[in-house]
This record gives sequence, C-alpha cells and structure tokens, in this order.
Amino acid sequence: MVGAVRIREVNNAREKMGEDAFLDLDDVIKESFEYGLCKELVLNDSNYQENLLAAKEAEAAAQASAEAKVRAKANAEAEARRAEAEAINEALERRSRETIDKFSKEGVTTTASGLKYIVLTVGTGSIPTVDSTVEVHYAGRLLDGTVFDSSVGRGVPAQFGVTQVIEGWVEVLQLMPEGSKWEVYIPSDLAYGEKGSGPIGQNQDLIFEIELLQSNIIE
Repeated sequence: MVGAVRIREVNNAREKMGEDAFLDLDDVIKESFEYGLCKELVLNDSNYQENLLAAKEAEAAAQASAEAKVRAKANAEAEARRAEAEAINEALERRSRETIDKFSKEGVTTTASGLKYIVLTVGTGSIPTVDSTVEVHYAGRLLDGTVFDSSVGRGVPAQFGVTQVIEGWVEVLQLMPEGSKWEVYIPSDLAYGEKGSGPIGQNQDLIFEIELLQSNIIE
C-alpha cells in the first residue's frame, strides 16, 4: 500500500511538471509490474521534488530571459525613434536659421510693417489695388521648409480679391507689378497670429513664393 501511495505521489509530481504519468495504479500495478519493480521505479524517482523545483526555476529563468530580450528590443526601438526625432528636429531648426539668415542679408527689402521680400523676377505690369481680383501662383511654407499650401503643387492658379487674404498678402500684392515673382517673409502678426490655422501653429512667421500672373482678372 505504501508503494501505491508513493507511486501516486510520483504521478502527481510529474503531472505538475507537465509530463505524462508513467505509473497507473489500476493497470500497471495489477497487470504489468511486480511490486519490486514498482518499488524500484519509485526509488529511482525519489528526488522528484528537487527535480520539480529545478524545472520551475529553469522555466522562470527562461521566462525572465525572454522578457529581458523583449524589453531590450523595445528600449532599442525607442532609442532609435528618439534619435530619429532629434535628427529631424535639428534639421528643421537648421533650415529655420538658414531662412532667417537669408532674409537678413543685403538685397532684402523690409517694409515698415516688418514684411520682407526678395525679388526673384521683375514684373513690368500694373500693380493691384484694394479693389483688384488677382490671379497668382504661390507656395507657402514654414520657416523650417515645411510646405503647408501650394497652388503650384495643385497645378491651378488661385484667384481672389486683394483684401480677402491675410494682412501680409494684402500689403505685398499692392507692391507687386504684374509678372513679378517674389519670395516674401511674413511675420506672424501679419499672418495668422496667436490663432494659427491648420498646420500653421501659433505665432509662426511664414514664407511665400508669389508669382503675380494677373493684377486684375476683372478688367
């Protein structure tokens, strides 16, 4: 009876370890094994508790190793994303400084309002008035070079009244002869100010490349 109890304990231990029980009280003892053989099997597995503990420790170690690898991979990916974002920010900041420097050099005209422009193409046509409806091609970008709007990109010129746009545009359009192409620096207070607009954040200065195709399409 002691042997049978011991066999049952061995089976229970093996089941906990995820192994199939190798002894069956009803069939193995009655039909397949002599008591002496059963006793020998039990004695051979007398360290099953130690084996069970070792197996659990090995499983825990394997799990800890797997989790460590997952954490290491996540940390590496996070570091790569951080480095990429830092590189992008540095590039944007560099382009912003270059733009500011560009509009600080000789050849740049600055108006009383703080608006600045560089003449790329000299026009010889008429100059729009507050009553004009103009046709223009343009591309607008942030100081870092990010393009937020472009009729050139759409392939279709824009038409609007001179007073239907931001203050910087209202001012510059009344300075440009038809046929001109200018690069214009518009301070935030002549653009969208503290409110911003879409991709344009608060208090952002803007750059526009404007080509005045027609000074007044109504004429």
